[in-house]
Amino acid sequence: MNFAAFTFLAYASSVSFLVTHLLEFTDNEAAEFATDRGKSRAPGMHELVRRRNDELLRLGVTAASTRVSSIDNDVADGLLRGGERLQDALCIAREAGLPLLRLQVPPRWRDLAAVVEVSRLAAVGFQ
Repeated sequence: MNFAAFTFLAYASSVSFLVTHLLEFTDNEAAEFATDRGKSRAPGMHELVRRRNDELLRLGVTAASTRVSSIDNDVADGLLRGGERLQDALCIAREAGLPLLRLQVPPRWRDLAAVVEVSRLAAVGFQ
């Protein structure tokens, strides 16, 4: 969700499109609850959610998420999984008349080293 949200927000900003609200669809119940509650019990996920909330606040964006069933999530699932599923997802989107634009995830959101370190420290008993 962070990859999609912050890639979209960076693109919107680059074309001077003001975003104040963001509605995200996910088939991952844990991610939905963590983003809506603003916290998670898992240390690594908690760090991701904390970074997410700090950045959304800084950008002035209010976000909410909602659940979509996996069976109805074929395009997003294909984009995530790649390979043949990616090609299928792109075909579905193209046939539906949706515009396609390839964007790059901002480097600071791609770097998950801090999240991994928080998880590692929690696993060995530091908090």
